[in-house]
Amino acid sequence: SLSLSLSLSLSLSLSLSRSLSLPQSKMWRRGLTLTLLLPLAAPLRQAPQQWLRQRLRRLPAIGEAAPPSAAAAGPDWVPDDFRGRVGLLPPKGNALWKLNIDAGAEVLLPRAEDWDVVFDARSPGEYDIDHMPGAISAPVLTDEERAEVGTLYQADPFAAKLRGAGLVANNLAGIFSSDAVQRLPHGAKILVYCYRGGERSNSLAHTLSRVGWRVCLLEGGYKSYRSVVRRLLEERIAATSVVCIAGRTGSAKGLLLEALESRGAQVLDLEGCAHHRGSALGAVPGVPQPTQKFFETRLLHVLADFDPARPVYVEAESARVGGLTVPGALFGKMKAAPVVEVTLPTAERVSWIRRGYRHFETTHVDELLSQVDKCTASAGKATVQGWKELIQAGRWDEFVERMLVEHYDPAYHRSFKSWAHVSAPTLRMPVAQATKACMHDAAGGIMARFEANPNHREEP
Repeated sequence: SLSLSLSLSLSLSLSLSRSLSLPQSKMWRRGLTLTLLLPLAAPLRQAPQQWLRQRLRRLPAIGEAAPPSAAAAGPDWVPDDFRGRVGLLPPKGNALWKLNIDAGAEVLLPRAEDWDVVFDARSPGEYDIDHMPGAISAPVLTDEERAEVGTLYQADPFAAKLRGAGLVANNLAGIFSSDAVQRLPHGAKILVYCYRGGERSNSLAHTLSRVGWRVCLLEGGYKSYRSVVRRLLEERIAATSVVCIAGRTGSAKGLLLEALESRGAQVLDLEGCAHHRGSALGAVPGVPQPTQKFFETRLLHVLADFDPARPVYVEAESARVGGLTVPGALFGKMKAAPVVEVTLPTAERVSWIRRGYRHFETTHVDELLSQVDKCTASAGKATVQGWKELIQAGRWDEFVERMLVEHYDPAYHRSFKSWAHVSAPTLRMPVAQATKACMHDAAGGIMARFEANPNHREEP
């Protein structure tokens, strides 16, 4: 309605004028309110559209809870993990509730499922580098606008603030017309953050709060969040005991990990977190790898769910998965871990590889030829030329088998020997076929060997 739009615009004009130290006269505020009213009024009348919010696994807080008090307990809509803890900062005056997730000895990490929505107010480029899993990008400044205002600020801070205020106002109108905002129910719980918890998140959070939603700001913003991720990742890795699943290329180790997980085992899928199959030909078509930071964030959110009293099963990867690096502490754990070696007949390995890399036989043949050329240094020109002739002739079974025998198997044996503590696998697990049934049986045998209680929950 027009009255709601006017209320929003007046609130935003007051917020912007105070935060940017702009004139406080009644006439000036009326002008800014009318300027903001036009872009805000129309989107607020638009019909809601369906939207989806990502979910992520539960991440328990670390540290002991502080004794609750009337001042620190917080409103009853704040998630239980934060009520009564030292990380909840009560508002002063018209300010908003804040979460201080790095409060000395006590470390807290917010979870997206605790809120109706989490908004990341940073620019799209910053969001792509890393973000809280489940957070929705709601940039109050684009990458270009952020650079423009930052450059202008060096020459004229006042002009930069004025320019930034206009840009933020326009972008807020777009945010409020988006599905993510339009579908929020009355009384929704919202968490907002930017890079440091400054003006960008405050402008979005304050305007959201004036609608009537219940809003919290992340104290310290993404910078504080990243610090907590690094600290908790180190702690979780230190508390984790690892069992490595090894095997030659094409041994369907990923299928075995799925079978272990279906039986209730704790599985860390490095290739899934990295969006890469790990080998020279392991890039997933059309799916770019995450950044190193987001890879580490994903690892933490998986490890955080695990019981440290039970083993974590992980594929025996190298230190790098595609273009990403496995954290050094985790790779050290893997190098010292017991090893389960799964074996499959060569014909089954060929069949499994062809199923998983079908795109190289159809739409990505040229890319396959290019990737094969990169093996020249290790395999030799004559060997690589023979592979390419098989590819061009469409003799796929022969090509895959020769590449396994002449390239991947020797590389596997060299890699296995580099794990100095392993003279032989802790457990050999021969599997007849790369099928769910066979891997389900193999998973049962592995858990019987390494789990104190192998009969954990089992999915049908």
